[in-house]
Amino acid sequence: MMKKSLAILAILVLLTVALTACGGGNPLKGTWESSVGVAGLSVAYQLVFGGDGTYRLSTFGQTVLSGKYEVKGDKVSLDGVEVGYTVKGNQLTIRIGDLGLTTFTKK
Repeated sequence: MMKKSLAILAILVLLTVALTACGGGNPLKGTWESSVGVAGLSVAYQLVFGGDGTYRLSTFGQTVLSGKYEVKGDKVSLDGVEVGYTVKGNQLTIRIGDLGLTTFTKK
């Protein structure tokens, strides 16, 4: 009985490690950067999705938007407002307010 329990425990540990390595977690978590042309100038933005469910959008070292987020399939809820997003490799495309459809690169 003890050997069977240890075998089951070992399988569960291996499955947990395998699923974690496959990136089955939050696809948005991390720091993303983008540059957007505004009035002939290039403005750099940084978007951070924390593992604690918070996000922050900054430019020129100042936070311009922050709050809580929740991933819901192919949408993300930013303070209750759902927007679509896609992640392909290290590229995140998301619609953010006046910025419109913006592509960020994972840092």
